[in-house]
Amino acid sequence: MTQAVTDLSLVIDSLESGGAEQMLVRLAPAIAARGRTVRVDVLTDRVDKSLSSILREGGVTVETHGFARIADPRRFVALDRYFRSRPVRIIHTQLEASDVVGTLLARRLGVPAVSTQHVFGDDAGRRADARTRVQHVILRHLGARTIAVSNAGREHLIRTCGHRPENVVVIPNGIDLPPVPSPRDRRAARQQLELAPTVGVIMCCAVLRPAKGIQRAVEAMAALGDAHLVVIGDGPDRAALERLADRLGVAERVHFLGRRTDVMEILPAADVFVHPTLQDVLPTVIIEAMASQLPVVASNTGGVPELVLDGSTGTLVTPDLTDQLVEAIAAYLEQPNSANEHGAAGRARAAHLFTLGGQVDRLLEIYDRATSPRDAG
Repeated sequence: MTQAVTDLSLVIDSLESGGAEQMLVRLAPAIAARGRTVRVDVLTDRVDKSLSSILREGGVTVETHGFARIADPRRFVALDRYFRSRPVRIIHTQLEASDVVGTLLARRLGVPAVSTQHVFGDDAGRRADARTRVQHVILRHLGARTIAVSNAGREHLIRTCGHRPENVVVIPNGIDLPPVPSPRDRRAARQQLELAPTVGVIMCCAVLRPAKGIQRAVEAMAALGDAHLVVIGDGPDRAALERLADRLGVAERVHFLGRRTDVMEILPAADVFVHPTLQDVLPTVIIEAMASQLPVVASNTGGVPELVLDGSTGTLVTPDLTDQLVEAIAAYLEQPNSANEHGAAGRARAAHLFTLGGQVDRLLEIYDRATSPRDAG
């Protein structure tokens, strides 16, 4: 009996709370809704059950494969055996380990592989640099296409990682656009967070690690009167950030919510969204803030300026400079008409350029081209 072939395997290192993982959880069911059969293959056993439940409810199969490290021949052989018993038409890899393992596997199986590059790469020492070099050698020589999520990401792949320009395409991340938040939504969100209707509220959402620059947002609170900062997300820096807020005397106005699954429901509580990152390829959370009609104050780095138009949908500031962050946030809190105008422009920009439907359209074109007999030959 002929084994049914799954249209797409999305291979990812883990299924936890990072940006690439969250994007995959949105993307896979949207592709499945277009009539494609989709499987998510998680290399490790690190899986957030709430995320796997969302995928399964969206008609997506989820499998784990027990890798503890990339160089695990026994696991690779088992993975090869699994894919031969449950074949796929194309493999789409998402992060470093999946790029290496998934692309090598695709070559052994004789199916095309594409990769999406969600980050600029790890600069944490020589070992990380060596891993990155191996990753990109494999992608350059064995991958059918490499997808950058921003023009800045594409330039990095070409200039720094040696990819051929004709082999790198840009497909920005997208979201399902929510309804325009109403005053009732704002009141409900503030009640949920126990924030007074009249206080200024700044919000940020990120994995709490040094590269996200959340320290600068906490420092800014010392100069922002009675405004409150809501920090969504968790990570290794959380305890240090809580101590910083206490040391600055702003702990009562800085609220650490941890990881949330209802980000779109609580964003309307904010007056301003901040993203003080030191480097980012294309942070999807900014798109979510724009879709929620919030003005965005963000670092002028990486792919961020491709989202935030300075003076039109938000304000761009120099990374790692608290004074500029304070000035930009204060301007929106003091000038609500400007905040509303920039928020509405951001919403329109998100609706025009950064929808999940548009992202799926582009990806299906890539998949179909890569699996066509002409390209396969």
